[in-house]
Amino acid sequence: MVRWKQYRYNKSSREWDYQQAALRHALIALWLYYDGEDDEGGAAPRKARFFRRYRDNDIPLPAHLNVGKKRDHIKLLAPYYTLTPAAGGEQQLDYTVLVNRMGFWM
Repeated sequence: MVRWKQYRYNKSSREWDYQQAALRHALIALWLYYDGEDDEGGAAPRKARFFRRYRDNDIPLPAHLNVGKKRDHIKLLAPYYTLTPAAGGEQQLDYTVLVNRMGFWM
């Protein structure tokens, strides 16, 4: 198990400073996501707690993400996520299902 407060980032590695900072922030986010009691309900309570942590720290996040009306977007997301109708015939996705997603491009 990696202890994020004790982890030493390799200064001689080939990552740029911004890449090392991204890895530090990702490790902290993972620690915050998995911190806390064991969730018997699976990932859903953990995701909700992580989302609340953002909200409690005044980080503006929408409750829902607008998917729009495009069939391609809906076809792509519908098999994996529950989409709900929004105003104007558009579809929306609950943000808590995505709050634990992390992407890297380096």
